[in-house]
Amino acid sequence: CSSDLEGAYSMPGKVDLTVSKYLLQPAEDLLNPNVHQLNFLASVQTGKSFLSEVYIPYLIANAPGNILRFFQNDSTSKLFIESRLGPLLQNCKLTAPLLKLDRYSINKEGIKLPHMIVRCTGPGENYLHSVSASTVIMDEAHLYESGVINKVISRTAAFAQNKKIVICSQPNVVDSDLYEQYKIGRAHV
Repeated sequence: CSSDLEGAYSMPGKVDLTVSKYLLQPAEDLLNPNVHQLNFLASVQTGKSFLSEVYIPYLIANAPGNILRFFQNDSTSKLFIESRLGPLLQNCKLTAPLLKLDRYSINKEGIKLPHMIVRCTGPGENYLHSVSASTVIMDEAHLYESGVINKVISRTAAFAQNKKIVICSQPNVVDSDLYEQYKIGRAHV
């Protein structure tokens, strides 16, 4: 999606991953239909959340399906919708027209589009047990309570061959749920 970044983003203008070449491989993995899970663990302010954010307009335009985006709590989720996701989609040429169809399409829980929903929330039990999505994105997963990561992953069970699980986080401790997910993947440096 050709979108002008503004406001909360440190580099305004068009999305350009070549300025942070280490993001190119994870971006390729996001677009690869054979990669069903991406565990993106890195230090603070390295673009983990950014990459998963610009992936959302891509999905809306090219691979529609419900998205669940989890944060460490509901207030962070609400702030994300207001300050990042809403403006990003409003500035994207492919998604902006969809938002104009319903003036209430952006609300405190996410984005409702004619062909899909982007639900943003903290890791509350309602969304950990009752909602399915082809894509789940977890941000700051090192802050989640034990068991939450596996519950989030289970939200994609109905989409066995057509799912994408994205975990973005700082690393945490050995033997945590996040570490267990990290161990099952491949490391790219």
